[in-house]
Amino acid sequence: MTETMQKGRLAHVPLNLIDPGDNPREHFDDAEQAEIDRSVAVSGVMTPIILRDSTVPGRFVLVAGERRVRAANVKLGTDYEIPAIIFDLDDTEALLAATIENVVRADMSPAEESKAASKLLAFFAGDRDEVARRMGMNRPVLDKRLALMNASDLVLSALTRRKINLGHAELLAAAPKAQQNGVLTKLMGMPVMPTVLEFKSMLAGIARPLATACFDKTECAKCPNNSDLQQAMFTEVIAAGNCTNGECYKEKTEAALLQKKGALVDTFPRVEIVREGDNYSVIKLVIEGSKGVGDEQAKACRTCANFGAAISAIPGKEGRVFEDMCFDTGCNTRKVAKQLKAAAAAAVAANPTKPATGDKQADNSAAAKEPVKVKASASAIPAGVMEFRKKVWRTALRAKLATSPRQSIEMLIAVCMAGAARNIVSTEIQTEHVAGLKGFSMLEHLTALSAADGGQVSLTVASIASTAIDALSDDQVKQALQAYSVDLKETFTVDGEYLKLLTKSEIEAISKEIGAAAAYGTGFAKLMGGKKDEAIKAILGIKNFDFHVIPSQLAYL
Repeated sequence: MTETMQKGRLAHVPLNLIDPGDNPREHFDDAEQAEIDRSVAVSGVMTPIILRDSTVPGRFVLVAGERRVRAANVKLGTDYEIPAIIFDLDDTEALLAATIENVVRADMSPAEESKAASKLLAFFAGDRDEVARRMGMNRPVLDKRLALMNASDLVLSALTRRKINLGHAELLAAAPKAQQNGVLTKLMGMPVMPTVLEFKSMLAGIARPLATACFDKTECAKCPNNSDLQQAMFTEVIAAGNCTNGECYKEKTEAALLQKKGALVDTFPRVEIVREGDNYSVIKLVIEGSKGVGDEQAKACRTCANFGAAISAIPGKEGRVFEDMCFDTGCNTRKVAKQLKAAAAAAVAANPTKPATGDKQADNSAAAKEPVKVKASASAIPAGVMEFRKKVWRTALRAKLATSPRQSIEMLIAVCMAGAARNIVSTEIQTEHVAGLKGFSMLEHLTALSAADGGQVSLTVASIASTAIDALSDDQVKQALQAYSVDLKETFTVDGEYLKLLTKSEIEAISKEIGAAAAYGTGFAKLMGGKKDEAIKAILGIKNFDFHVIPSQLAYL
């Protein structure tokens, strides 16, 4: 009944075993659906729909082909076995497949495309180029689709139902949402729908509220485009205290946003200007509750490359700064789920007669109120710290090999077996250990080595192994460190070189992790509110504090 078909399997599945999925398509044209209904009534469903396995054994979730399923249900009954290709898909892949299917086959509305693209943007950590590639769009088109996410629900609905054109919706989306519905009502009430060009001319003076502008408004007080100074211009929607020069407003806003971003880059690992369409790609880092990641994970999150601040570029909210944000919503979702699962398990263990459900914990036991311990980790390490960690790891491994002839030989053999011998650089080998080893012929090399004692040969072997270490992957170096139980504290100490790589939020998180914040005392919070260089100097100046400690972002275990 089934057969493998590329990465999926072909099957005929009863309609009553199919559950609805997350279809990005919201509007189904009645005329188009009626045509599909007639075709299915006569010939059945000829083109397979796309399904994925459900978490419920024996059931399936619809990924693409909802119009065919609707038609088959009406015309052929719920027992009808519809042709389908069943794939092993996660949420990201399912949404992607559904989006592509609808874009290619179903004349999907730009409004529906914008919502699907916004969700995909979260799955791909805000990478617009990757989302454009996946959706088969060029980048400018994707940016325009995402900009539609600032349109009001009424505007998006009108676009989806083909009551207005895409150009009309794009113009409306550029205005604050509070004004869009009123203008839309006037637009749709006109005897003849104006062209996009005509509508653009009509909206040339659409209001941008100066009260919420994030730039210096000194020049605006005397500007002829300030509605306070105008006698009459598009009076239906323009009130006092508004700017009617959209391009100027936009340019000033963009400059102010970039200035705000520049002021924050030394404080947070990641600072992003959040624009229309970024709705699902950023989320507040919460510690407790049903959306919390837990205290230990929150500490790790603050050292993550995807932790930081968001600056709003949404019309009407420009310039607002939101701190303690996570830019990897997929990771955040997994961390929250992990915390809830651990909390539920702890509650059950504390009160076996009253199993926990959802995120609620048993509250009749002191044990249930103890902080839940989960293994914490950051989803990504900042690039500068990654490079620094490479040096820390390799320095420690070289030091270990220099003190152990046997392990140097083992390392050299492992390097050869891993195919990394090509990375040995002969000019970097420390040949001074064996006199005469700098000869140019094989005979000269062997003669020198045969005359050397074991210790000299061992040191040379260690040098040979060391030359290949830089070219090994981080994972290979990590495996070597693990194999020899290398203690990084023997070659590393927290110092200015390391701390200067960090932003202030990272320095604060690392200081708390290694105990430096507690050692500094009650003035630590005030210290972190000042300049970064002064904070580093003060931290490194803590008396009697052991800085031979390895922060989690540098550890290999």
